[in-house]
Amino acid sequence: MKNLLARIRFALNGNRLLVKAMKYIPVICTGLVTIHIALLLLGFYEPVTISLCVTLCVALLILLSIRFRFCKLHLAMVVYMALMTMCVCIQKLNGFGNAITTVRLIMLIIGIVLFVLAIIKGNNDGCGE
Repeated sequence: MKNLLARIRFALNGNRLLVKAMKYIPVICTGLVTIHIALLLLGFYEPVTISLCVTLCVALLILLSIRFRFCKLHLAMVVYMALMTMCVCIQKLNGFGNAITTVRLIMLIIGIVLFVLAIIKGNNDGCGE
């Protein structure tokens, strides 16, 4: 397992994976959004294509965060954005049911903590340098 993690970290630190992600993710996302809009025009609402598009964009953000050595706080914020996006997609499908208020409160508290930590940390954190 440790060897696998070392290989993944090596791949992420290289430019090859990042360049491929930057090259193909926008193309894939454009196709997904186009399909979504076409289906909307035909009267079908399905959140799957938008969910995939958002997931790919967040994956690209995570790759960029790792490649440019963002600090743990900024990486946590990117992961928070990913979780929030997934929650919005799940919420649209009414996937939380009665627990929606609890989930919203938990995500709000996490967001406030991250924001306060960012303010306390300030601009002199050396993140990405």
